[in-house]
Amino acid sequence: MSRAALEMVGQGGLGYSFDSLVDVASEHPYTEAAKGLTAALPPLQLARDLLLPTIVKIGTPKFRRACLDLLPYKAALKLKNIVDILDKTSIEIFQAKKESLERGDEAVQEQVGKDIISVLMKGNIEAADSERLDDKEVIGQDKLRGEVQAAREQYGEIPYDVLMALPFLDAICRESMRL
Repeated sequence: MSRAALEMVGQGGLGYSFDSLVDVASEHPYTEAAKGLTAALPPLQLARDLLLPTIVKIGTPKFRRACLDLLPYKAALKLKNIVDILDKTSIEIFQAKKESLERGDEAVQEQVGKDIISVLMKGNIEAADSERLDDKEVIGQDKLRGEVQAAREQYGEIPYDVLMALPFLDAICRESMRL
């Protein structure tokens, strides 16, 4: 069921196939990483709750990454590898879709309207320069992440009503549904 769910999200949201759903087919690395993510988190819960709020304030992301690479804690390194696979795959999908859209690839042009990311990317390409998002913003959604982090800092576990009232999250959800 999880393979089928990821495949539906991949095709409907990204216009990308992660898995042929044939038993003999090997799993896509993204599928394996997504499955491993759930198992990799519990061993790090104490460190996440106690250390992470302090660690994220130290140095740059590149410095923190270098420190993580030196850490002899297998659970943290396993999680880092999983996140690397998820991040690399999402960037590869985005870059391939972007290049195809910019080239005017007919197969991708036919796909537009059938998956969410194609519609959003085409809208971004056609937007006025002042409204266009750069690739880093499209991939990372830093503004959304900042809004959610601020709510977590204020509430800890974000109550449902507060989560539903986050304006940027609401705008993204509404625009995605509208498209």
